[in-house]
Amino acid sequence: MATQYLESLGRELQRSIRANVATIMLLQPSAEDARLLRDVMAPLTERDLVNLPRFRMAVRTEIDGDPRVLTADILPEAARLGSAAVVRRHSDARDARRGTGEDRR
Repeated sequence: MATQYLESLGRELQRSIRANVATIMLLQPSAEDARLLRDVMAPLTERDLVNLPRFRMAVRTEIDGDPRVLTADILPEAARLGSAAVVRRHSDARDARRGTGEDRR
């Protein structure tokens, strides 16, 4: 399950998640979400959670039945090709059929 903000889920579902979900991963949570999850993400603090840098996540999981909290790096965004024209040229070079008279755009 993924959500942008816990507040969008309603109080009962939020409580169920905190009580029953074995693995929670956070990427730059809001101050409100950090406050709501501070108990399950300890020893990380609300401040630690809110100040996670880009491409770093906080993870709460269970290993051999014991809860663990850690941080991990994620892969950065893929490099951009630059523009629609570049994408179109690459696509045409790969997929276009010459001589059919079709305009594939």
